[in-house]
Amino acid sequence: MSDVPAGRSRLVVRDVADAPTLDVRVDKAPVFQALSDGDEAARNSAPGSHSVDVVAADGGALLIDPTRLSLHEGSVTVVYVVGSAGQQTLDFMVQDLSGLASAPRDVQSGNGGYAADPAFPAWARLAIVVALLGLLASVVALRGGGAGQVKPPQETK
Repeated sequence: MSDVPAGRSRLVVRDVADAPTLDVRVDKAPVFQALSDGDEAARNSAPGSHSVDVVAADGGALLIDPTRLSLHEGSVTVVYVVGSAGQQTLDFMVQDLSGLASAPRDVQSGNGGYAADPAFPAWARLAIVVALLGLLASVVALRGGGAGQVKPPQETK
């Protein structure tokens, strides 16, 4: 199975029932139409709770009552239509396949990619120079090599 797009889920319907041609509706809208025994159809959709039912394709007679189905992000939900219309045993069997999510293709982070200036700012260079000059002056003063240093007077006897 192929990856499920980021933020989506995939619904797969497999008709394995002994039934006339049928339509599978999701939230009362026909999503998979004219399925007959052995057919399979798939569609990516929004994750969440949905109502699924089956009606006859030729006249819209309800064949399977609405059933709540939870579609999870990044997973595939396979719905099997099983049973016999003649014996009134039509029903759903559901299989969830997880771990098929794909990574997001991009991350919305602003416009144009100008999140940060790639150059080292001038104020930072100036601060480093001032700090180094202060450090150099401290080292020179501590070593006693400063110009204009006053020596204490010598005692004579």
